[in-house]
Amino acid sequence: MKWFGLRLALLYIVGWLGRLSNATGQRVTRSQPALDVSTREVIVKLFEIGLFALILLLLMIWTALRANDIEIPFPQREVKLLKDTQVSDGVAS
Repeated sequence: MKWFGLRLALLYIVGWLGRLSNATGQRVTRSQPALDVSTREVIVKLFEIGLFALILLLLMIWTALRANDIEIPFPQREVKLLKDTQVSDGVAS
């Protein structure tokens, strides 16, 4: 229950970003004077379908990873000093 608010907020943000990118794609496509009106509208609709299919796919992947307890680790650097090395001025010798 504690994750419900976070999931709802994440879903809202994803929906908002999808709507924003959809509106931007429509504006760019409809401003192309070299294309006739019907071609522009077909491209706009295909862009919209593709964008929402991509969002749905990413949400499905995220859900599957969470359901199987698979985590993507944060990239970290591990620095180890060996016992017989001495460090002077940041250089191991």
